[in-house]
Amino acid sequence: TRLPEETHVSDALIYAGRINPLQGEPGGGKTWVALHACVEAITEGHHVMYIDLEDHPSSVFARMLTLGADKEDIRARFHYVNPENPMGIDDWDVIERNIKRDNIAIVVIDSIGELLSMQGIRSSNDDDEVAKLYRLIPRRIAKLGPAVILLDHVTKANSSDGPQLWAIGSQRKKAAVDGAAYMVETIKAFAAGQDGKIALRTAKDRNGNFVVGHVVAEIHVSSSQEGDRLKLDVRAPQMSGDGTHQRQTTNMRRVTEWLAEKTTDSAGSRNEIQRGTEIHDRYMTTVLRDLVAEGWVNKYSSGPGKADRYCLIERFDELATPPNQRPNDGTF
Repeated sequence: TRLPEETHVSDALIYAGRINPLQGEPGGGKTWVALHACVEAITEGHHVMYIDLEDHPSSVFARMLTLGADKEDIRARFHYVNPENPMGIDDWDVIERNIKRDNIAIVVIDSIGELLSMQGIRSSNDDDEVAKLYRLIPRRIAKLGPAVILLDHVTKANSSDGPQLWAIGSQRKKAAVDGAAYMVETIKAFAAGQDGKIALRTAKDRNGNFVVGHVVAEIHVSSSQEGDRLKLDVRAPQMSGDGTHQRQTTNMRRVTEWLAEKTTDSAGSRNEIQRGTEIHDRYMTTVLRDLVAEGWVNKYSSGPGKADRYCLIERFDELATPPNQRPNDGTF
């Protein structure tokens, strides 16, 4: 049966009947996250459609098998579309009929940039053309009921400017989102035989369930030793010990790595740490407070009128099993 309007797919992150972009740097894990949602859906008996403008069928199917999808589930409920030429009204009519016939739950478009190019839109900054394409394709599909997942690329941001939340291009992209948009951030790169971690940061949530700018999910990527299997474990972000805020695990790691790389005393003042890590000023107080409270870093006074210093006790490991807090041995 069709997923109801307020049903979310993939751990309540994706809205049915809405447009939901996943944005991130090339190679940052967007496609893996989208395919994970597809594997979840077909495993649960739903049909999905994958409109692929960037890859090849063999690669997409291999990734799904790597994620643990059953071959028979793929054959029965995974609908792959690989257009090579601009798609006209008749082509989209066929897709619409297939969505209705098979009661498609998810439609992935990989990627929106390639779709714009294929359909003859040369600039993603052309508001009128971008708005027209969104109405004719993603919006039209979403109105049929599926959760539409759009993959979009971004350029590398300067970490000192705070988190980047949107891909470059027309503001019409942002305005068209009536579901939730997420920035896909690589915390630790993963590969065959190497575990990693991805974070999803909310760029927009029309329904108001998630706070813009906050990490809404941490995705732990586990690879088999042979490299033929990947498991994506989607978890809610970790909270501080007092439960008042989310732990900024990426910044916590960056601080302890910077301290560890200092060749003298593995210590630094707040300003020195901020300059060295390029963490935005608004985050430093919370990050340092949590590192001290959990015992990764020691805070000590360097004398009257001088700034407090922070000394490394142990490196913070983002990939450790949550809550990955250092055991308190009574010394702090």
